[in-house]
Amino acid sequence: MSTTKKFLRLPAVIDATGQSRSTILRAVKAGKFPSPVHIDPHAIASDSTNVSKWQKRLHRSQKAPRLLISGGAKASFMRQKKL
Repeated sequence: MSTTKKFLRLPAVIDATGQSRSTILRAVKAGKFPSPVHIDPHAIASDSTNVSKWQKRLHRSQKAPRLLISGGAKASFMRQKKL
């Protein structure tokens, strides 16, 4: 049994991820976002399954506990908030 893959063109990837065009292209170049594939000689698109997997990995990584580092803008903001 074969399943049909759904491909997303860049505007749909932007809509699905909430990322800007330049952010997506930089992430592809850095290997942090799934590379698009050629769907015909003049068009590229991203496999929707790979985009979905990327979103799940991102969501899991944001659930990880974050450590506050002493110093820096975030720690400074947190100190001000306590006052």
